[in-house]
Amino acid sequence: MVLQELTTRSFHVPLRGPLQMARGKTLHAREGMLLTGSTADGIVAVAEASPLPGFSRETLASLDTALDEFCAACLPFEIDPDERCFSLWTRLPDLPDSLRFALAMLLSQIQAQARGVALHEALAPGSAGVIRCNALLSGTRAGCMEKAAACREAGFRRVKLKVLPESPEVNGAFVNEVAEALGDGVKIRVDVNQQWELAQALHFAEVAWPACLDYLEEPVRTPADLSACEAAGLPYALDESWRAWTADGAALTDGALKPLLAGAKAWIWKPTLHFDRTMLRTLENRMRAGAGPQIVLSSAYESGVGIALLSHLAAAFSNGAAAGLDTYASLDADVRAQRLEPLQPEMTVYPLATPNDLGPA
Repeated sequence: MVLQELTTRSFHVPLRGPLQMARGKTLHAREGMLLTGSTADGIVAVAEASPLPGFSRETLASLDTALDEFCAACLPFEIDPDERCFSLWTRLPDLPDSLRFALAMLLSQIQAQARGVALHEALAPGSAGVIRCNALLSGTRAGCMEKAAACREAGFRRVKLKVLPESPEVNGAFVNEVAEALGDGVKIRVDVNQQWELAQALHFAEVAWPACLDYLEEPVRTPADLSACEAAGLPYALDESWRAWTADGAALTDGALKPLLAGAKAWIWKPTLHFDRTMLRTLENRMRAGAGPQIVLSSAYESGVGIALLSHLAAAFSNGAAAGLDTYASLDADVRAQRLEPLQPEMTVYPLATPNDLGPA
């Protein structure tokens, strides 16, 4: 069985409001590429490649050239229906992460359809297709508090909160305020995004209630300070930092990544941003060992095509850790003719998109 043909279409989806991204970028719409792959025997699958400005190393404009080169060199692409997903994905050549993710999802969907199973089952046999999710609180203080009340009503047990552009002391007090609004037993994942020095992170920890903290995502600017966070009993998670902390922005080697992950409570995996071989090897080793940081699948403002794929990855690899898929709520429209149902604290995976599910180009 082979991936025989690839077709693409671009999309432009407005956001509900402007998003402040890294390096001073402001995002008003989400743009990307939809890929449709087909086999000679009629299997068809849809995936999405959407670089995130300010975070992805590649741009949307660069994907056309990379895809043309892939098609010229690699199509038809041989697919064994029973090949392990990590083996299949690492057979892809070096490509921009968002495009590599999209192609990997096409290949795995073709495998799943050939075997007559759901995508999450093809990725992890025996997975149940049920995921837990966290809600996302970001933007203004008033907006966060309003959504916190809605999260309490909906029953969310995990919430991600992006820090305010204020001091660690103010943010610590704000976390306590949010925790009170959420109710007892709800854990907050605080996204610092490398904005603090070690002393600031430790000062935040003195103010915020420890019982309400799940972890701090990227709490400090330099990796050398993570061990001090761990020693102080401040749980942390890694996200984009494992690339930003290299001189050239390239992926860390397995050896350099291992000590960073060793002390982490969670590893935030955004497949649109991180899908190179080092990441895949690290993930495979983590799954085999059955130990180490939680794998928290997280979205990067993908359309309903990408969000559905991420829900299946979460079912396969997150082992019950609440996934972060709530960026979808920031989209004011979708490429799918019918929007996905609102996120729930616990839910079945979303249905995967087919060509017939897509709205007009």
